Amino acid sequence: MNTEILFNSASEIAAMAKGVTYLNNSTKPVTSVVISSKDAVPGSLFVALSGTRADGHDYISDAVSRGAVAVLAEESQTYKCMLQLMGKPCSLILVKDTLKGLQELARSHVSRFNAQIVGITGSCGKTTTKEIIASILSVKAPTAKTPGNFNSLCGLPLSVFGLNRRSRYGVFELGVDHVGEMDTLNSIVNPAVAILTNVCSSHLEKFGSIRALVDEKKKIFTPDLEHAYISEDCHYKNYIIKDAPVAVTQFGVRCTGGLDSVINLGLNGWFLKYRGVKMHLNCMGWHSLLDCICAITVATDMGCTPMQIAEGVAKTEQISGRSKVYNGEITVIDDSYNANYESSYAIIDAVQKIHWKGRKNLALGSMKELGTQSVTAHRKIGEKIGTSGVDNVFLYGKEMEEAYRVLRRGAFRGNLVYSDNFEEIRRDVSQAMRSGDLFLLKGSRAMQMERLLPTLLRR
Repeated sequence: MNTEILFNSASEIAAMAKGVTYLNNSTKPVTSVVISSKDAVPGSLFVALSGTRADGHDYISDAVSRGAVAVLAEESQTYKCMLQLMGKPCSLILVKDTLKGLQELARSHVSRFNAQIVGITGSCGKTTTKEIIASILSVKAPTAKTPGNFNSLCGLPLSVFGLNRRSRYGVFELGVDHVGEMDTLNSIVNPAVAILTNVCSSHLEKFGSIRALVDEKKKIFTPDLEHAYISEDCHYKNYIIKDAPVAVTQFGVRCTGGLDSVINLGLNGWFLKYRGVKMHLNCMGWHSLLDCICAITVATDMGCTPMQIAEGVAKTEQISGRSKVYNGEITVIDDSYNANYESSYAIIDAVQKIHWKGRKNLALGSMKELGTQSVTAHRKIGEKIGTSGVDNVFLYGKEMEEAYRVLRRGAFRGNLVYSDNFEEIRRDVSQAMRSGDLFLLKGSRAMQMERLLPTLLRR
């Protein structure tokens, strides 16, 4: 349990969140901030967000029963709050809008420390890049980072509460899926270092066009930055660099100096030699290598030595849902956290290039939020699958029917299954799998392709 004191009193929280203290019924300090009552523990501040599926103000009593010592709520819900807090040892802070109040609280929290902040955005690769950079910097000094993928308008504020007086660095993801969000996220962490990994066809349904998506993500480059980075392979780099208010450094196998050698170890990741120092990255795929090269470039500019970089890279752990390899009677590559066309193509290409004695199998879920590009993207994935040399393909989700049609027309020679019913896919995978198989799981978050893991790993 966290014992680090975040806030000493309700009045301190109110001042930082630009609210007012309505009840001051607890003298206990706050040691964590949560937005789900189920996550509340003794010492928590519960932020009652008004969501589309549920209203956090209905769960205040549950949060208090689990140990919450303070609640941040909306002024319009005062009566509902008072009914649940009557006689309880819990303080109440009121703001007009709890999401904005949470963001103000986070913004004020970050400003209390002198940590150098690294902000990372991009259509894919944010989390792996964040994990490697944070691992390297932590070799040098205490480093806070985004837990999991808490990178949204409410996720980023929760992430920054990991910063404390000992933190010298903070590495945070900035994830946007609507126009206007980057300015808010930037204002919360005020990064000194900004990274744009790439811009791909993700969230197009919400942005409307790739141009709007590019324009939003490039806002991470502000005039106050000390360093700015972009991938040499980003299709829109020239447009982004041209408009950037600061000099932007490119990273990649061609632009990053000091890369003496790079060796592909297949499922075991990569062996690199940087400025004479050998290092091992235990993350498979070309995409993971590029994330690592980004981290090496950034860490070098932030004063890390090649030896510190090697140690940090070696300590980087595989992340669930992001090309994580499970070895066993059946070997599984779990890349199921999310998917767009570019990331799906990259992981299928990685599987294609792996030397494997047994059969190669793909279990792919639909790529969501691609808007008008959805049909084209799924057809192109079908074309990629058709030339990948895999043995069995299991396609799940109505959008994946486009890939199925492409493969049928191309007379795919392996076993080909399509269904919009997950239980049918699970049954077919269970019947088809055999010892020595390699299985790739990939799909958008909504498809939850990781549900196949228990079936594949049960032997």
